[in-house]
Amino acid sequence: MMDTSIKLYNHKIKFKLNKQYKDPDETARCKGFFAYQFMKEKIKNCNLKNAVRAFEDYKFSLANQDFILTLDDMNNFIDWHKEMYSYDVHFVYVFFKELDDQFIPLYVGKTKNLKARIANHAEKQWFQHASKLAIEPHYFDGEATVRENRLIRELVPLFNKVIDGFSMFFPKDEIEITVPKQNNVSTYNIAAASVGVKHFEELGAITKIKYHDSLIKKSEKQTEN
Repeated sequence: MMDTSIKLYNHKIKFKLNKQYKDPDETARCKGFFAYQFMKEKIKNCNLKNAVRAFEDYKFSLANQDFILTLDDMNNFIDWHKEMYSYDVHFVYVFFKELDDQFIPLYVGKTKNLKARIANHAEKQWFQHASKLAIEPHYFDGEATVRENRLIRELVPLFNKVIDGFSMFFPKDEIEITVPKQNNVSTYNIAAASVGVKHFEELGAITKIKYHDSLIKKSEKQTEN
């Protein structure tokens, strides 16, 4: 099946870049945008010629701008680097807390399986304070290890457990563990869905559920029954 985005990519990028932007930032944005349209998809769905072109444009865009992706794109992002950069690619990553116009380094690490590592960090209490994740792909593990150690020394991230660092942590809250009466959690006084949603929205949580209000009503009707 022909990928129609390939046609769009080739036509648009050629037209834009032939204008010879005087501003390199504008050229980088253009190349980065169209490269992203490819790299958020599975690389196996692209022919080699277009994949090489897209990856080259991605690298070019990094000279003048950040390359932004979502967590949902992470697996494809990794696969693209394995195919087009190095099968042994390792990633050095830094979690930051954005404060005004500055970034506070929270944690520096390296991994080969980026998405799994992020999921592991999500269990840490500091993770909820992270607002930015920066990723550096490296050709192999040794190169990534050197870079990780250097960044830990230079950035002094707050939550890395190192001898000459801050090694900060949040005290663990005690959580009550019980087996419910009659072995049935329904014996608890369960809050209405609207109460829970409102509470966590105030804490900054959001939902992607389209039918937000109808879901709350359905949940509350089931609770009443």
